[in-house]
Amino acid sequence: MTNGYQGYRADDILNFFLDLKNNNKLKDRDKVINEILDFIYISKNYSNLKKFYLYYLDKYFYLIYHITKQKKYLASYYKNIGKIAKAKISKRENLYSNITVVLQGSTLQKFNGFRCVEHSVASIRKYMPDCKIILSTWEGEDIPSNLLIDKIIFNKDPGYYTRDCTENGKKNNVNRQIVSTLAGLKEVKTGYALKLRTDFVLTGTNFIKELNRYRKCDDNYRIFERKIVCSMFDTRKPYGVYYNLPFHVGDFFFFGLTKDLIKLFDIPLVTKEEFTWFVDHTEFQPDTFAKNKFGGEQSIWIGCLKSNGKKVDCEYSTHINPSIAEESDKFLVNNFVPYSFKRACILPLKEGLRAESKFLTYCDNYTHLEWVALYKKYLDNNIKLPCRDKEANFIKFSLKISKLKLINKYFKSFIMRILKYRAKKLFDK
Repeated sequence: MTNGYQGYRADDILNFFLDLKNNNKLKDRDKVINEILDFIYISKNYSNLKKFYLYYLDKYFYLIYHITKQKKYLASYYKNIGKIAKAKISKRENLYSNITVVLQGSTLQKFNGFRCVEHSVASIRKYMPDCKIILSTWEGEDIPSNLLIDKIIFNKDPGYYTRDCTENGKKNNVNRQIVSTLAGLKEVKTGYALKLRTDFVLTGTNFIKELNRYRKCDDNYRIFERKIVCSMFDTRKPYGVYYNLPFHVGDFFFFGLTKDLIKLFDIPLVTKEEFTWFVDHTEFQPDTFAKNKFGGEQSIWIGCLKSNGKKVDCEYSTHINPSIAEESDKFLVNNFVPYSFKRACILPLKEGLRAESKFLTYCDNYTHLEWVALYKKYLDNNIKLPCRDKEANFIKFSLKISKLKLINKYFKSFIMRILKYRAKKLFDK
């Protein structure tokens, strides 16, 4: 494993502009940039900051771009330089300084002409300008040169197995996730950490506000000091419409105490025997196409439970009975709080992972209010539940429409397009 520093920090960009000004390196035709820099110092005297920043930085961006002679990627930072500057001079400049974002995974994927990791880092600096960012990726990866991150960790790739044990099957990257995430978390020096894939972006910071909302726990089922915020997508009900998958917690993002996240990922790697378990144990028939003993999400959570001395009766991925289902729910409600991408303000860049493409499969996932109902059932009977669960009602309605066979196929297609748009607004953004 190699540690290294890459690119610039957020403060360095601001200091770069200030140095240009103080050393009189800006030419006369660039007076507008002096105007912007002056404005950074006196920004507290203006009320409509956002409008001012967007107007001047968008209008004169080409001058800034020309002077700095940087590649196109830094555009997203210049557009948000006002926010970075404001955070620096503000009394609340340390608002996010106790949070480290661990970006894990490959850096090679692209979105709209840029690397996904570039979008991801830009969004983090936009919403949490003074946080720390650690990129945990693989040896030999070509890293973009202008990432505003604090450290890079290059890990040896543990490889993967396919989910159906065929050569071209869908990859099960659970060991890659464990290795890269744990390596990144062990380098974190702050009290809180956000584990995020390199193909996800922030759209806000609401996941921070939600961290301590539900504090009650049953010590018999408690693993972490505080509950971890996780993804509603792939946090599954033990008994599902499509599949029965207990102990299945969405792993797209996690936010919580650093020591809790380390405890979650400080587990043994999945062995070859576990990857090919159903091939070798033909007496068991899985209810999914996968031949692995557990799904990737199950491997992490069950591995964590066993590493912390908890007994798990679930023998394989779709092994289910009322007792296993109850244990799955109790461990879930005592250790995690699931939120939609929209409510957490964390969004995948891949459309295939968004609700607009997956909303029919959401019937197997817990909505946030369905999780709150579990919290009421097992931990706090005094909590009040809303009259309606918009997310659950939409999922049930969409599933009914998808199963109708007596309506015109073109009309059905039209309705499904409307539902797709509604799913995007409800779950994604």
